[in-house]
Amino acid sequence: MSLFNYVVIAFMFPEFLEIAAATISAILGMKLSSDIAAFAAILGFTAIFNIIHTAVSIVPAYLLMKSIISFGRGAVEARRIWYVEAVKAASKQSPQRS
Repeated sequence: MSLFNYVVIAFMFPEFLEIAAATISAILGMKLSSDIAAFAAILGFTAIFNIIHTAVSIVPAYLLMKSIISFGRGAVEARRIWYVEAVKAASKQSPQRS
């Protein structure tokens, strides 16, 4: 994600670098000496956010899926991708015409 964040910041929103550097300096009380230091700090904090966000998103979903499977005692087939099965079932139905 850091590579993609670099592309977004450097090419799509270059004015964001100054705003983010000022915000980091104000909140943490640290003086960023150059644009490269500001850019490294922004990418570092963004990477930390992405790691935390991934954990907060995946862990509850995993626990929920695990409890659904154990609740149904295997009635839910977790080895198949549900969306693919739903599309296959929908494609077997004849189209409704009005």
